[in-house]
Amino acid sequence: MPIMTGLSGNEIYCLHLKGLNPGEIVIGNSVLSLGLIGGIGAGLQTLFGGEVAQVTSAISEGRFQSYQRMVREAQQHGALAITGVTSELRHMQGNIEFLSVGSGVQRNADGPQLGPFSTSGDGQ
Repeated sequence: MPIMTGLSGNEIYCLHLKGLNPGEIVIGNSVLSLGLIGGIGAGLQTLFGGEVAQVTSAISEGRFQSYQRMVREAQQHGALAITGVTSELRHMQGNIEFLSVGSGVQRNADGPQLGPFSTSGDGQ
């Protein structure tokens, strides 16, 4: 069955040497809004200086949610791991979108007994 992966030919070869196979591209996203009150509070905090707690909290929560959604998608595809994970933060019509993208990795029948993991490193 064909798959769509973000791994290069060399990465696929290196995985094969370790008893692993490429899996599907997996994606998770989350879109958050500060809302009117949060936006006003963040604007006032900007005037006085210091950390903008509302924005920091939104970034932390959004990144976590997008990562968890990517992990769930990988599990649905039977992936043991995710490699080449990237995270993006995009501004979109007053909202913030968090996007996590990676490539699933699956174990061969005789592959190593590894626990689940993710890495921003490539498949090599």
